[in-house]
Amino acid sequence: MLENIKGELARRLENSSGQENLQKLYNNEVKIFFEALLAARDIDDIAIQVKLKFIESMFNEHHYLEALEVLEELLANRGMLTEEELVRVLEQKGVALRMGGRYEESERLFKEMLESEFTWAKRKAYINLGITYCYLTKHTGKKVLTEAQQFFLKAQDLLEPGDSEDRFQISFYMATIYFEKGRFGECLKALEIALNQAPTDQQRAMVFNELARVSIAESKLEIAGAYLDQAEHILTRRSHYHELALAWNLHIRGLWNKKKGEYTNAINCLELALNTFVERELFSEAAEVSYELYALNKFLENGDADEYLADYQYYSRMIS
Repeated sequence: MLENIKGELARRLENSSGQENLQKLYNNEVKIFFEALLAARDIDDIAIQVKLKFIESMFNEHHYLEALEVLEELLANRGMLTEEELVRVLEQKGVALRMGGRYEESERLFKEMLESEFTWAKRKAYINLGITYCYLTKHTGKKVLTEAQQFFLKAQDLLEPGDSEDRFQISFYMATIYFEKGRFGECLKALEIALNQAPTDQQRAMVFNELARVSIAESKLEIAGAYLDQAEHILTRRSHYHELALAWNLHIRGLWNKKKGEYTNAINCLELALNTFVERELFSEAAEVSYELYALNKFLENGDADEYLADYQYYSRMIS
């Protein structure tokens, strides 16, 4: 019965591709349900596939904490998942926890993934551990960049042809390590490699953001401005819209304006970035921007400085 439904659904989807009225009916929720039906192994599996597709959609829209609730539901019924699905759910939960600043919980899940029989899962675990350790160093002050680099090197040894996303992640976050160590020349080389490896235009824009950050650190402000504009040009196009990358762009643009002495513009950019980070409950980024707003307002002797310091202290307590 399910196979008959799948066949009819596939035909209908194919026939509707050129019909404007039907296309309007296929909103995101309907598309998720149809894709889940096509992926389902049996009738009981349909609910699982709907939730898996729903999580994928929430990740694409950067709703990590909402996704975490659905991930917990799936893990409560892990017996209905295949081994591969279970590992992917564990990885997604780890990423969602990391984005919410819950680094220690995230680390435990990725270390659990290292016990998987799947090579791709070990590779993903090493990459995610490296990223988590980069976040730990940047947002908690722990000195674990050397360990992060070792994780990326282990992941590199497990790369296979076609792993373009993983190659990009390794290069991009190796650049982060070099930046945090003040090794800007090596950072730029790693970002150039990442730019050539980026699977999507959105990821290219994120590399431009980081190239701008390095240029600001080196006081190459004209070059930094050009990189910021390149990133913004990509991210504001409807097909490539990426709210979080735009927030990061505004964050770095705020630092750029500050370096130029344009303090009002700097505060405006940083506040806009902060609004997005708070709305998405990305506490690490919110703490970082709050502190920058505190320092800038204190330098300008503005009355808002203490408020931003309180925000920084609040968001910092959310990070573990």
